[in-house]
Amino acid sequence: MNEPMFSIVMPVYNMENYLQKAIDCIVNQTYTDYELILVNDASKDHSLEICKKNENDKISIVNLEKNGGLSTARNAGMKVAQGEYILFLDPDDTYNHNLLMELFEAIQYNHPDILIYGLNEEYSNAEGKIEYEKQIKPWPVLNCEKKDIYLDCLELEKKTLFGYAWNKCYRTKLLKEHRMEFKTIKMIEDIQFNLELLPYLNSMQTLSIAPYHYAIRPNASLTHQKLEDYFGLHTTRITLFIEEYERHMPELLPRCKETMAPIYCRYLLSAIARYEGTDIKKWLKSVYESELFNTLHPYMHFEGKKKWIYGPLVSRNIGWSIAAGKSAGFVKEKLPTLFAKAKQTR
Repeated sequence: MNEPMFSIVMPVYNMENYLQKAIDCIVNQTYTDYELILVNDASKDHSLEICKKNENDKISIVNLEKNGGLSTARNAGMKVAQGEYILFLDPDDTYNHNLLMELFEAIQYNHPDILIYGLNEEYSNAEGKIEYEKQIKPWPVLNCEKKDIYLDCLELEKKTLFGYAWNKCYRTKLLKEHRMEFKTIKMIEDIQFNLELLPYLNSMQTLSIAPYHYAIRPNASLTHQKLEDYFGLHTTRITLFIEEYERHMPELLPRCKETMAPIYCRYLLSAIARYEGTDIKKWLKSVYESELFNTLHPYMHFEGKKKWIYGPLVSRNIGWSIAAGKSAGFVKEKLPTLFAKAKQTR
C-alpha cells in the first residue's frame, strides 16, 4: 500500500459530543489521499465506541490504556503516521471540506517543510449558539531563507497563529529525523514544539485561507486557570521565544522583544483579572521588579487602543493596573461577546 499524502492525528479524550462531527469533516474531504489516526487517550465516555464505529481502511485507532494527556496522544499518533505530511487536528473543532485539497495544491508547487493556514474563531454562548466570529489569516508567502522564516514567525505570533499545532501541516520526515515530540506542558506544548522545530526549517509557506473553525465555548478553555498556572506558563512561553531568537537569530532579538512586549502585557492584564488572593499588590510589585518585565519594558511603546489599555502597566502604577485588569475581567465574564470583539487589536 502506498504511503498517503497526509496523516491526520486526532487525539481523543472524552469528546463524545463533538467527535463524530470532526470525523465527518475528514471523511467528506474533497482530497482523499489521507489516513486518519484516532488516538483514544483512555476516554471514560463513549468516544472509543465512536472511534470503532468509524474504523475502516483509512481510519485507524490507537487505543491508550492509561490517560497521558494531549502531548502523549499526539506523540503516539505521530509514531505510527505514514503520510508525507502530518496534521494534528483537535476533535472538538471543525474544518472545511477542502482543507486537504488546498494544502495539496500548495505542496505540489513548493514542497515546503511546513504550511501554516488561518482560522475562524467561533465564540459560542452557553446554549452552543455562535454569537461572534473572527477570521484570522496570515499573509500568503513562501520563505526559504532562515532570517525570513524567523521574521515571519514573529508576524504570525502577533496574529496568534504561530503557537498552535492544529493550523499547521508538517513534513513528517522532518519531525521524525529530528525526533520531535510534544512535551507534557499544558497550554504551551504547541508553542514549545514549534519553537524547537524552527531551527530545522528550510522552507515555510503561509496560506491566506481560514479552513479551521476553532470553537471557543464558555469555561471550556485551559485559559480559565488560576494565576499560578496561567501567568507562569505564559511568561515561560515568552521566555522560550526570546531564548530561541537569542540562540539562533540574535540579529532579530530586538525585533523579538518588540513583538513580545504587547503579548506580555496582554497576559499580565488577564492574570490580574484572574487573581483571587489577598496579596495582589505584593504580587504585582514583584512582577514589575522581575527580570522579564524589565527586559521587555523598553519595548513597551504603544499607540491608540493599546496605549490606553496597557498604560497603567507601562507606568507600573499598581492601583490603576489592578483596576484595569479587574475591569477587563468583569467585561469578559459578564459580556463575553463584547469582550471578544474589543480584544481584537492584533
